Amino acid sequence: RIKSPATMVYEIYREVDSMVKQNLISHNIILSIHPDLADFIETDEMDTFRAIEKLLKGTITIRTSEKFHLEQFEIFEA
Repeated sequence: RIKSPATMVYEIYREVDSMVKQNLISHNIILSIHPDLADFIETDEMDTFRAIEKLLKGTITIRTSEKFHLEQFEIFEA
């Protein structure tokens, strides 16, 4: 069973939170995700997206790729 886009957004939130607490990332990140998940974030989860940026005290650049499965994401420092 494939996880819902909302579940994936919250998984990304938890991952970023963990990385911030461990000082693994700084204030600006690149989030690589499937285009459908990016569309979902832009239309339905912008508040959560802004909360992640607030957690970072920085910005998130979204990069999309059809190569990613809907449940796959990668986080890099910008």
